[in-house]
Amino acid sequence: MLKAAWLHQSAIILNHFEGLNQMLAALKRSHLEQLNNEIFALLSTLFSFLKIAHFIKRIDTN
Repeated sequence: MLKAAWLHQSAIILNHFEGLNQMLAALKRSHLEQLNNEIFALLSTLFSFLKIAHFIKRIDTN
């Protein structure tokens, strides 16, 4: 009887950790997606500034 209770408790603990691992993986994915979006937004802004600077330079040389 004691062994069965111990096995049951062990299964509950393992299920709990499995759930935590899945939640952690989801949080990591979410965080990486957010960072990815921020990086692309910064690159887009930088590219726009570079294009504007390039056009201004072309106008100044003409």
